[in-house]
Amino acid sequence: MNQLIREYSESDLEDCLTIYRANREAGFIPQGYEQEFVETLKNKASLTLVIEVDGELLGCGSVAYLNQEGSYFANLSFGLIHPDHHRRKYGSILLVARLALLTENEGRSLAYLSAIKSSVGFYSGVVGFSEYDRTEDEFGNHFYELCLELGPVRLRDAQEYLAGSDFSMSPNLKVPIAEVTDTQIWQREW
Repeated sequence: MNQLIREYSESDLEDCLTIYRANREAGFIPQGYEQEFVETLKNKASLTLVIEVDGELLGCGSVAYLNQEGSYFANLSFGLIHPDHHRRKYGSILLVARLALLTENEGRSLAYLSAIKSSVGFYSGVVGFSEYDRTEDEFGNHFYELCLELGPVRLRDAQEYLAGSDFSMSPNLKVPIAEVTDTQIWQREW
């Protein structure tokens, strides 16, 4: 079995949209976000990874890095696996692959994501994310805002987990870093 994690390319758009729409129809994604999803895929300020198994694209997920005066913040977005392939650890691999690439500042950073209620248990119980806020969008969808403090140990754990999996990851993947000086970034009292 050939299992690969690689960078998204424009030729992946239709497969990623199929995955997005299948998750929306299954109730895993709220209505109103398809345009934002497409914009995220095309955004050069973030890195989008895809998971392929035997040439079939099963999932995708993006990560963006912000540096504010030496403090690093990562935003994880649209981590999606096709519903036909849920509960097979592909989502865990996709999440860990994105975390394993957060190597700036020796891995010391904060990773943020927005989750729906059904996925909070995975992110908090399995991975260690903490809830810091709850929000509602203009469509009435409710989100749990989650944060994970990263450091050298968690970075090493993510890299070792990925190395111990049956997945190979394209070499030289790097999350772009946006320097931020005038924008308030999400912060949490630790």
